[in-house]
Amino acid sequence: AGVTKHTSTFRRTTAGSGSTSNPYLSTDSDRTIEPHGSLEESWFGLKVDITPGIRQRAETAVLGEHSCLVLAPEDLLLHLCLHFCFHLIQGSPSLVQLADLLTVCQKQTIHWDLFVQRAVAHEAASFALAGLHLAVNLLNAPVPTAVFVNLNRATPAPMQHYAESLTLRYVLERSQQKPLTTVWQRVQRGFLDRAETARWAANWQGRWRVWRTLLQPNRTDTGQLIVQRIRGSS
Repeated sequence: AGVTKHTSTFRRTTAGSGSTSNPYLSTDSDRTIEPHGSLEESWFGLKVDITPGIRQRAETAVLGEHSCLVLAPEDLLLHLCLHFCFHLIQGSPSLVQLADLLTVCQKQTIHWDLFVQRAVAHEAASFALAGLHLAVNLLNAPVPTAVFVNLNRATPAPMQHYAESLTLRYVLERSQQKPLTTVWQRVQRGFLDRAETARWAANWQGRWRVWRTLLQPNRTDTGQLIVQRIRGSS
């Protein structure tokens, strides 16, 4: 437990001294390993954690000659919906995650009532709605209409409309934003990113947790950069 997600600092036993090639960026890597100690997604104070209970619900699969535990299909699909939406919120590339949603919907037997129940229980219905909406509209993923009806019931109306308005163009624009070259641009982006993040919060308390990160500038790269410049000019 407690392993950092998206680690790029793992080391092969034969690596000797020095760092190992980033497995996500280097063609030199022979395999990609992403350790997870938690399935919590978090960004600017917005947090959704579906980790509780997943190990108890895990199923057994056989890889080669080895048996291992894998996520139950409903947990896997919900995790992928969250992971896709958080990539979208962060402005990170997300088409791979969208393709993952299609694959799971096609290849796995999903108990849709259980999926909806877990999404609602974890206050993740809006993320499930948005992810599946795009998977169906862009990739024709096989998702029953009743799933959207039930997810809509657990999603605030503004978020329903937003989820249904998402398009491929928006996904591409979100993941291909211009690089930031000035401090002012970074400050502006900080406000815009928080506004986008707060939109996804389940209630006003969640939105406040997002916006109050503005009061913690020392915890952001932009805040630290501003402090350094102030100190350097004094």
